[in-house]
Amino acid sequence: MTGAAKVIPVPSSTPSTPYVARPSVRSLVRACASVAIGALDRTPPMAVAANEWRHDDGARWLLERSPGASMDMSQAPGIVQTIMPDFVSTLATASAAAQIFKEGLMLKFDNRAGKIAVPTLLGNPSYAAFVKEGGAIPVMQGLVEPLVFLVPYKLAVIVVLTEEMVRSSNIEALLRDALFRSAGLALDAVMFDNQPGDASRPPGLRYNVPPLTASTAVDKATALLDDIETLHKDIEPVTPTHPAIYVMSPTRALMAELRSPHGLDPLVIIGCWAFHGTNDVAALAPDIIVSAFGDVPEIEASPEPAVQMDTVPTDINAAVTRTTSAWQSGCIALKLRLPVTWALRSDVGLAWLTATGW
Repeated sequence: MTGAAKVIPVPSSTPSTPYVARPSVRSLVRACASVAIGALDRTPPMAVAANEWRHDDGARWLLERSPGASMDMSQAPGIVQTIMPDFVSTLATASAAAQIFKEGLMLKFDNRAGKIAVPTLLGNPSYAAFVKEGGAIPVMQGLVEPLVFLVPYKLAVIVVLTEEMVRSSNIEALLRDALFRSAGLALDAVMFDNQPGDASRPPGLRYNVPPLTASTAVDKATALLDDIETLHKDIEPVTPTHPAIYVMSPTRALMAELRSPHGLDPLVIIGCWAFHGTNDVAALAPDIIVSAFGDVPEIEASPEPAVQMDTVPTDINAAVTRTTSAWQSGCIALKLRLPVTWALRSDVGLAWLTATGW
């Protein structure tokens, strides 16, 4: 949802503290902008928000939470319930992962849960049966074990803003674009890789999932359809009635549409930057993905003397990569941490191969 947060008037018999009914993603962008402006002007972000967006209670509530502060869920349940799912949904324009999250099972961590247990449950016609009047109903044990455990992780994004951007009347639009692009691309890069999970991140969806054999057909259209058939057969047990989602590089997604404009009409094909420069094609059943989100993002800004400009940062004191002086260049480094994690409910629901014939 976009638009300013709505404030529900409180009856005179109750305290006059406003209640935020449903804040928008715009509240998050404005909170980030307030932090950036405050860091540049050495002004409290709350004062910036009160001056620039005084009617946006959602932005002010976000700013009241310093990073790592405890959460009182009763203070603003509307924000806790909606801000992260809304933010991830908005990311769908720039992120294949966010599009898939919307189609799968979305959960959230509350202020007490350190992990969420999710059953592995596949559809099976033997789980139900017709019985005669008064007859015994058969009880089948579904495949609910082993449980999938989701633990909180945080996707961190640092966006460097110039002084001109921060002071621009277009700061909200510029920051929204920068944050969404950075967060969306980073989310895709991690989610679709084949790396194991560790203390900093969940495992990539292709971790421990071996590739299937690609078609060797000479005709490109035939090879394309052969590969689609191979992938879909592999995940068919968990997507019997819903079309699979096919993820590949943006160029390959375009060529797939062009080479078979009619045969691929029922399919959902997503071009993803994480597959850029590869011939890899992944297929997954959307309902096999479970994602979970935390309370609210954490926002910080810093005019630190130096920022290491590297996608794989190292110890700043020993770094040989390029650094830039935020003070010299008039920049602000804005850091956003997004509490998000995901898992496959079954490895049967995802298949991939390296296409060679199209």
